[in-house]
Amino acid sequence: MMIIPVVQEGTTTVQAYLPKAASWYSLFESYYGTIVGSGNTFLLAGWDSMIPIFLRGGSILPRQAPALTTVLARKNRFELVVGLISDESGNKVATGELYWDDGDSIYPEDLSKHNFYHFNFNFKATTKSASLIITQTKAATSLHLPYLENIEIFGYPFTPDFTTATADQLGL
Repeated sequence: MMIIPVVQEGTTTVQAYLPKAASWYSLFESYYGTIVGSGNTFLLAGWDSMIPIFLRGGSILPRQAPALTTVLARKNRFELVVGLISDESGNKVATGELYWDDGDSIYPEDLSKHNFYHFNFNFKATTKSASLIITQTKAATSLHLPYLENIEIFGYPFTPDFTTATADQLGL
C-alpha cells in the first residue's frame, strides 16, 4: 500500500511518485479500483476527501471498516482487496497475509508462544477459472476473529459466473 500524505495546510494537490516497477490501483475516491499511472504525478488532495492511497498490483490487502476507537474497529468484519497482476504464464495473481492478535499484548522473544492467527491469501485467475485460497497457518486461542464479509478484486478481466461459485467445495 502506498499512502501519499498531505503535509501542508490548505493544499488542494500533492506531488507523488509511484514506483514504475509496479502496477498501482487507486483506493482513493477518484478512480477507485482502477490502475493509475506510475512515476511522478500530481493528485487531488482536497480537505473534504480522503488522501491518495494506492494498492500495489499483486497484493491482497485485508482491511476493516473504521470506527470511533480501535477496540470497536476490531469488531468489524474483514474485507479483502485484491489487486491483480499478470504472472509469466499470463495468469492474473495476487498474494497477501494477515497476522491477528489481541492488539494489546507485547510479543514474547519466542514468537511461537504468542497468541495470534496467521493466514496466507493466494488468488489466481486463468482463462477457465479463478480461485482464492485462504490458508490458516497458525490459530489463536480465546481470541475473537471477525468474519470475512466482502472481497473486491481489481483487474479481473472476466465476468464472474456466480452460479458456479463455491466455498470449501460447497455452492454459495
